[in-house]
Amino acid sequence: MKLLCLDIDGVCNNQQHISDNHGAKIGGVRQLSPVLCERVQRICTATGAQILLTSTWRLSTKRPRMQAMLAARGLTARIVGYTPQILTRVDAIGYDEANRGVEIHRWLTQAPRGITGIVVIDDDPGACLDANDDPFLYPWYVRTYFHSGITEEDVPKAIMMLNKPAPEWLTPV
Repeated sequence: MKLLCLDIDGVCNNQQHISDNHGAKIGGVRQLSPVLCERVQRICTATGAQILLTSTWRLSTKRPRMQAMLAARGLTARIVGYTPQILTRVDAIGYDEANRGVEIHRWLTQAPRGITGIVVIDDDPGACLDANDDPFLYPWYVRTYFHSGITEEDVPKAIMMLNKPAPEWLTPV
């Protein structure tokens, strides 16, 4: 299985799209850009990748609703899972969420073996770092930015990453 680890804000939407849809409900389908969702779908179609949702949207949107919202914007690739929410410490405000890379790493270590390709698409550089701040997924990381979301230039990069061998610790023994 090829796995696309997907953030939403800064990938499937961007600053301009959210601004243009200022009346859109936070976390609603209108916040998803059809143009940006179509770019992610092109990656999935070209590689057969399925989606692991890493976005904080996973905390408030159940998988069937998230699948329907993405499909309404042209992203029909199957969501195979959500990363776990890992709370790392308590501070004066409350719990801090672990960086995305830690959550991705946890999901991957508990997932069935057989991941043959992977890419992480996110505007958060922490998405490729493990608990020791080791950039364990950096060779499979496409950095996006909130002002643009996923760009045309990012699409072939993601396809190339999904088509190269996954890290050895993810492949079948």
